[in-house]
Amino acid sequence: MELGKDIFPKDAIARAKELYNEIGSIGAYSHSQGIAYIRKQVANFIKGMHTTWRGRFACLTCFATERDGYPSDFNHIFLSAGASAGVDLLVDVLISSPNSGILIPIPQYPLYTATLARHNGIPIPYYLDETSHGWTTNVDEVERAIQKALSENIETKALVIINPGNPTGGVLTLDEQKALVKLCGKYNIVLIADEVYQANIHTRDTHTFTSFKKVVRMLDSHVPLVSFHSISKGVTGECGRRGGYFEVANVLDETIALLYKMVSVSLCMPVSGQIGVDCMVRPPKPGDESYALWKQAYGDDGHPTRRAPRYVLRTFPRRVVPLPQAAPPARGSQGRPGRRTHAGRVLCARVVG
Repeated sequence: MELGKDIFPKDAIARAKELYNEIGSIGAYSHSQGIAYIRKQVANFIKGMHTTWRGRFACLTCFATERDGYPSDFNHIFLSAGASAGVDLLVDVLISSPNSGILIPIPQYPLYTATLARHNGIPIPYYLDETSHGWTTNVDEVERAIQKALSENIETKALVIINPGNPTGGVLTLDEQKALVKLCGKYNIVLIADEVYQANIHTRDTHTFTSFKKVVRMLDSHVPLVSFHSISKGVTGECGRRGGYFEVANVLDETIALLYKMVSVSLCMPVSGQIGVDCMVRPPKPGDESYALWKQAYGDDGHPTRRAPRYVLRTFPRRVVPLPQAAPPARGSQGRPGRRTHAGRVLCARVVG
């Protein structure tokens, strides 16, 4: 660190010294649940004063350090090798019999279907609605899926909500979130909140992210909740470092102890990924030497993908987009005929403002 004092910003060096004093070598094992000091920083990020994504760049900085306005216990936070590892662990715990199932949205990215298949769980699909206001989760449709599962003797263990959505890009309203929490309470199922895209809202003038942790606390609900976040998305975008976390709420101590035993089998997540989580929940702030560079990298309005167009293309299951004429044909290897071009199966590409 002394060698880098004239190379790196002073606040970056100070952070490195701070973490070194807490961690020691990044080449050694850490606590299996994650470095306690970093879990405490995550808890500080989750609690604090609630700030929305509306407004200009300064608002992003507020959000990155202060989110919900409700307490968070670092003992209920698990650092993981990306959100995917946490999802895999949770599904493993929930699928306890051959007739155990989990509600998953359609369309969705394939993490949940693949993980359920791996653990012999039953996917219970519910279909998202495309409205004039964008994609949303219809509570009646979710309840229909629950009732159908009951009629087929499938035990519904949990409801997966991806908010903001992937691949739809939809952002739930507060009323929709409240209704979903109440539905989970009605059927006594776990709420799995996949919130890894919380920093990827491109229409912050009209859409606001609210965590399900905040909604559960607002309602004084006892619904078991597991919330996920990751350094793979948002302003961090360090997907290869494999860093993320999940927080459990309204979960029995015995269950938390079981989760700890299970993560202990893998000893610990990559320490470099844990440091990435610390950087995500504690970004540079005004007055830090590196703040100007950080602001320059992510744009004056804090947009995490400022080099991309303002609109984001997503794939949807309703309309087929023809392949442009200039696209090359699919080719096989070693002179053999190629398979049909993937573009023939390209689903809808819609512009999300």
